[in-house]
Amino acid sequence: EATSSIMRRQIERELTKARIREVRNMAAVEVLPIIDGIVATLRRTPDGEDKNIVVECEPNLCVRINKDDLTDILGNLVENAVKHGIAPKNGVGTITIRARDLGDIVRIEVEDEADGPTILSSTTGSGLALATLRKRLEKQYNGEATLRLSPHERGTVVTVDLPKAFE
Repeated sequence: EATSSIMRRQIERELTKARIREVRNMAAVEVLPIIDGIVATLRRTPDGEDKNIVVECEPNLCVRINKDDLTDILGNLVENAVKHGIAPKNGVGTITIRARDLGDIVRIEVEDEADGPTILSSTTGSGLALATLRKRLEKQYNGEATLRLSPHERGTVVTVDLPKAFE
């Protein structure tokens, strides 16, 4: 299992590098349907079927991005919230996904919140996926997009700011 995990991370890094190099068509993508799709997919998995997931998203909120990229970004952040935030706390907790209009940008937050002691496990990550994602956003958006990780007492909030799509 350790070998497959290492191979998976290497493949993800290489795919990210390839995406950074290629020019992506960016369009106005509505955020809520992407979030709803990720939540629906998570609920069909053993890791997500019993999780408390809260979505707070303004309707008709659009960002300027490639649809597949937004799906990948949010999917990875939600997966990390389960794997590194909720699972080590006996799988009990809440994942909140928020998206808000802040004028020229859309702020998307994925927060995991859980009570109880962290159970030591082999799921501790190196932070490489978030660092790679941060670089990818900086490169694609020439500094217009950001990613921040903010730990708090009961979990972590990952904040992604993306350019708003104006129609």
